[in-house]
Amino acid sequence: AAGLAAVYDTGLDTYADPDRLFSFRRNTHRGHRDYGRNVSAICLTGEAG
Repeated sequence: AAGLAAVYDTGLDTYADPDRLFSFRRNTHRGHRDYGRNVSAICLTGEAG
C-alpha cells in the first residue's frame, strides 16, 4: 500500500481502553470539551528510492 513494505496493526482500541489510551471519539461521545493531545510517529529505515 502506497509503497510501504509493511504495515502493522497493534490491535489496540483507543475507544475501549480509557486507562491507557486517549480517544477523541470517546470524549466526544461523553460530551467532554477537551480534545486531548496526540503524537504520532513514522519510522523510515533504509535508503529512499
